[in-house]
Amino acid sequence: MNNLPDKILHPLINQGRQMHQNDISHRPPRTWVKVRVEVAAPLDEIAASFLGNLSGSGVEHNDCFRPTEKRNTTSSLTAYLDKDERCSAKLESLKHFLANLHEQNPQHMKPKFSSELIVEEDWGNNWKKYFKPIHATERIVIRPSWEVYTPKKNEFVLEIDPGMAFGTGMHASTQLSLEFIDELFREVGPKPSSTLDVGTGTGILGLSAALLGCPHVIGIDNDIDARLAATDNIRKNRLENKMSIVDQDLQDIPDTFDLVIANIIRNTLIDLAQPLVERVARNGFLILAGILAGQQAENIIKTYCTMDLVLIKEIRKEEWSALCLARK
Repeated sequence: MNNLPDKILHPLINQGRQMHQNDISHRPPRTWVKVRVEVAAPLDEIAASFLGNLSGSGVEHNDCFRPTEKRNTTSSLTAYLDKDERCSAKLESLKHFLANLHEQNPQHMKPKFSSELIVEEDWGNNWKKYFKPIHATERIVIRPSWEVYTPKKNEFVLEIDPGMAFGTGMHASTQLSLEFIDELFREVGPKPSSTLDVGTGTGILGLSAALLGCPHVIGIDNDIDARLAATDNIRKNRLENKMSIVDQDLQDIPDTFDLVIANIIRNTLIDLAQPLVERVARNGFLILAGILAGQQAENIIKTYCTMDLVLIKEIRKEEWSALCLARK
């Protein structure tokens, strides 16, 4: 499955318009270290959790099929680390973790890992073949600007050009978030009249809320590439009167909202739990995504349900989970 982490997926595949290195005037090309771990299948969940926490992003999970085996017994995990001053220490930490994992589970194969440097490049127009119109939900269709799509009855079409930001509707976490958003605006009765999209990326989740009828949407992101892409997508969809992007930290947003959305990563969801909950209005909803199903989701639920929220629903796709909570 192609569940690359947000920060590596967009430059490798999903750039939403043609860009050359000289166009990226506000920063140098980014670099990552691609880490591939091979472990016995019964140990893949604990290894994936460690990799996710180490990288601060998603983990790509692929089963390894061996001709000599009657069934799959090995899992391959891929994660991407920022190439910074902490990278060497993280790789050393991974080495010790895998050694300890084998020591505690000697009945399984010895885990293996490898790493390689990935540099952001000019990918020309090659990424376009990966981004076609997507039925993200039953009603929401995401299309890139260079693709023509004629909507069917009751369909809402959102035009998204990712630029240098993440969010095309291809990733399971985005689709789970969109499913919750679609459901909230499909319900009989009052719909959310204000939405806060935290870590907005291309603006896809906030734009979907606006497209479905929310009159007041704010998106925030600490990445300038994301803010530029989201602002551009607001203009493309003619939703300037409903959605805006602000360069503010979550803690500095003074208002509360009927709907708060955070499709980010588990560690950040834990760190931002208090300010996220504080921005949920009375009778409001909080959608959380970017979470691995299982232990990660359980920890998130436990954290947020001690803060005056109640879990309404959990949905899963592949190895990912999304949560919808409401203020009691």
